[in-house]
Amino acid sequence: MGVSVALLQNNTIDIIMGASSNRTYDVGYSAVLLQLDWIFMLPVPPQIPDSELLLYLLNSVLGLFLLIFLFVFAFVLTWQNLHLRRSCSVRLSLHFFCWILINVVLRSVIGQPSCTRVRVSAKFLKRFLHILLLFSGIFMSTLISASLQSCLTSPLRRPRINTFPDLIKSSISVKISPGGFSLLDGLISKRYVRDLKKVLIVNTSIDELQRQRTNMDPHYGYTLFSNLWSVLARYQANLPQPLFYVSDEIYVTKGMPMTIPMQKNSIYENALSLMINQFHSVGLIELWHRQMYDDMVEARKLNATYQGQQPRNGIFDLEDFYWLWCVYGVGVTISILVFFAEIWHHRRAMKERDGARRPGVACLSIEKGEYECTAMLTKANILLICNLQLLFAYPASNWTVPGVSNVSFIVDKINAERRINAFVIINAYDTSESCLSDEDVRRLSANTTVKLLRPSSKCSNSSGDDNRELLLIRCIPENFKPELFEAMIGCSARKRDIRMLFIWNSEYATATMQSRLKLDKQQKLIFEYCAKMNLLNVIGIYRDYLSEGHFYTFSYFPDFHLERKPLSEDCFPDRISDLKGTAIRCIPDQIHPWSIVWADHNENVQIGGFLTKLLQQFATRNNGTLTFPVTVVPNRFVDIQSWLSLFENNTIDMVCGIIGLLGVNPYLDESATIFPVDWIIMLPIPQRMADSEVYLYMLNSALGLFLLILLFVFSFVLTLESLLLQRHTKREGCLLFISFLTNTVLRGVIGQPSSLRFPHSVRLLKRFLYITLFVSGIFMSTFISASLQSYLTSSLRYPRINSFAELRRAGMKVKISRYEYTLLPAYFEPKTLKWLERVFTVVPSFDELQNQRINLKNRFATTIISPLWSVVSRYQSNLPQPAFYTSKNIYISKGIPMAVPMQKHSIYKKSLNKMIYNAHSVGLTQLWSNQVYDDMLAAKKLNTTVNLVSRRKEQLELRDLYWLWWLYGVGVLLSTLVFFAELWYHKRSTKKAKREQSEENERVEQYELNMQAFRRVALRRQLRD
Repeated sequence: MGVSVALLQNNTIDIIMGASSNRTYDVGYSAVLLQLDWIFMLPVPPQIPDSELLLYLLNSVLGLFLLIFLFVFAFVLTWQNLHLRRSCSVRLSLHFFCWILINVVLRSVIGQPSCTRVRVSAKFLKRFLHILLLFSGIFMSTLISASLQSCLTSPLRRPRINTFPDLIKSSISVKISPGGFSLLDGLISKRYVRDLKKVLIVNTSIDELQRQRTNMDPHYGYTLFSNLWSVLARYQANLPQPLFYVSDEIYVTKGMPMTIPMQKNSIYENALSLMINQFHSVGLIELWHRQMYDDMVEARKLNATYQGQQPRNGIFDLEDFYWLWCVYGVGVTISILVFFAEIWHHRRAMKERDGARRPGVACLSIEKGEYECTAMLTKANILLICNLQLLFAYPASNWTVPGVSNVSFIVDKINAERRINAFVIINAYDTSESCLSDEDVRRLSANTTVKLLRPSSKCSNSSGDDNRELLLIRCIPENFKPELFEAMIGCSARKRDIRMLFIWNSEYATATMQSRLKLDKQQKLIFEYCAKMNLLNVIGIYRDYLSEGHFYTFSYFPDFHLERKPLSEDCFPDRISDLKGTAIRCIPDQIHPWSIVWADHNENVQIGGFLTKLLQQFATRNNGTLTFPVTVVPNRFVDIQSWLSLFENNTIDMVCGIIGLLGVNPYLDESATIFPVDWIIMLPIPQRMADSEVYLYMLNSALGLFLLILLFVFSFVLTLESLLLQRHTKREGCLLFISFLTNTVLRGVIGQPSSLRFPHSVRLLKRFLYITLFVSGIFMSTFISASLQSYLTSSLRYPRINSFAELRRAGMKVKISRYEYTLLPAYFEPKTLKWLERVFTVVPSFDELQNQRINLKNRFATTIISPLWSVVSRYQSNLPQPAFYTSKNIYISKGIPMAVPMQKHSIYKKSLNKMIYNAHSVGLTQLWSNQVYDDMLAAKKLNTTVNLVSRRKEQLELRDLYWLWWLYGVGVLLSTLVFFAELWYHKRSTKKAKREQSEENERVEQYELNMQAFRRVALRRQLRD
């Protein structure tokens, strides 16, 4: 790092292609790339040797229990026997105790035969003790055998190191780089640093340390970061057993923030930090972190070749219990010497007895008897002690490890690669014996389900549809015919990647040349048939495969060929991970935005889109090539019938498109769900309301209702007030109400001037009413003007359609392609579909409808899928106003699972599904979905030219409120007519009044004349009289 920092400071480089947590250098740093732990990788302790297993058992609780059991039973039996013989000495009692301990109790406890005589007259206690000893011996011998069997099956290891004190006390040396060694003082507790440095070995070269770490040399421990440990831990999964481990309590530090060093105040710092944060948000950092293992394997930094482990021997050898046999040999030698010494001593004693004739013969006879008994016990004890090793060695020689049969080795190897949860064993013929013995089947069924089938067994019994990880073992008949495999292949049709093991009941290594040619021909026929049926994981072995050292398989890539592989290689590797440049044949369906085809300025056909990126990434990751065997023409939709014909002819492998409704079809299959899609209807935005209708729209709203209420309330109140002051007839009251409504209240409410005279003596109520009317007029006129101004600024539109019922009443037609129309019966009932036929307009060409969708011709509504609608809605955001909208209540279907169509039983299905799941987990599908808009712009499928609409005029023209001018003209005309009618009526009334006045005057004059005449007549009569 010091050299790299010097290059940064000398302005030789801009950025170091590496990560560092040390910020003591005077350089710049990017954002945090990831957080790592600096840990210790320690070698896994070795297995306990077979020669120490029995000692391990005897040093455990079992040994303590056995020891207590031996002495308790020996003491009780010795006491019981000495209780009957009260005259025995202490020395004789001790010898008798040893004899019972070794010859009776020990033999019984370990389940060995012993000669113990129990008389008929023996007490019940003695009988009970011997019966209890017998059953205890059965229990203990079984327990010892079972414990040893378990230890041999699952080999024991010495305890692991889990703390710093344990590491310091151990003999393990840990290698560390010089730079890391210099940083320990500030990262580890001081109480451990001094002692820990005694354990550490500083490597002179970091390259040598890295090589030893990746080669996993188990003689040392190593310091490393957690990201390298994740790679090595994954590498260890391919080995028969792990070589290293890490402890949670042994580490240098945890959570170290790793950043990329660069020049101080670098111009790339902000851009690189922003990109790192974006990669974190979409999960690319996590994805690349998982891909480190593949990169290191590809760079040959790791040896990922499976190293097969030699099976354990079926029985123990001499060296497995060498200490036991050494002790046994020494014991036998000592026993022989003691035996000859006893014979010599016995002869010498006999001679002394024959020559001795002195008093005390009785006492000498008693001592001689005790001596002979002691001598015999001494010889028996010595011999039994020396034979103790045989007592353990004899049963131990029969304790065997679970035998590795001819098939068990490769089955264990397959299980180590990927766990087997079930076996399906199919015989060669219905009547012949299986290629697997009963012992093989018994061992396979120890912890796994095993099903034995005949070739003619039905699919219901074959577990072909099980979701478990199974291994299908098929015995090969002598005369092979493909017809014999049809039932088996048919039963496993839904799992073409099922693991199959073919076994020839013949030996290849010792076969003659003619037999080998026959076996090779049969092998080729079998594998060709399997390749024809698209079986991916098939291997074959012969009966002597262990001595022959190989298994046989085939590969599709780059073309079909047979392979002969050593047993050290993986039996079922991920074959799709390296296609060796094999062409993955596709055809784009040209449904936007998943598959986009266009011609560039050089008339070269370009293919892009979401699914094209997905399949290109799939081909790249698996060392394949994405090809298009059928001529691709831009703007030409490829329907499902064309797919089926191409799948049937084996022209393509998959479609660079998507499908949601997949029925049962013998030639078509689908991948995992990429994402759910909504099939919706894109409706045109309602037209803008004409300026001439804005005022009517306002009057039809709540404002008009409030205005109407205000008019009638004020008119009624003013009319009532006038009627209370002066009575009028009903006709006069109605005319007065109309006069107040039109001439006073309406003018006051809309803020127009009106002529109103108030006498000084008018009531306060009437004054308050007119003041309220005046204020209401100001408010209403202002509110109407402001509303009208707002509506003219932000144009009003007619209400949107939000349901199928409104769509039907509106009489709007919805365009749909013929291909989409054929899918409607799957989503609607026949009654609803018959009703929808009046709404939908079928367009024969799918391409024409697709162009109308993206060109936003808003004369018709169209069906659309939600991914394309997201593109269209984003495109509309660049326009002055949107052209289309969607309603949540108007849709054909929601949440349709969309997947990639492919050939039935495609070999790419599982690998593609895995990649889809990984792309979902790291957010790549979401990222590619967001990039679809840019892809369509690059393909010039969207017109990004914004056509600005003409600006609204500053003032309203006559035509904008034509209905108002018509009303005004009609009103003026009516007013003129009324005015002339009033003039005519006035003149007529005046003439009538003058005529009536003249007639009245004439009547008055006539009356006066008549009165004068009457007076004259009366006067004349008076005068006459």
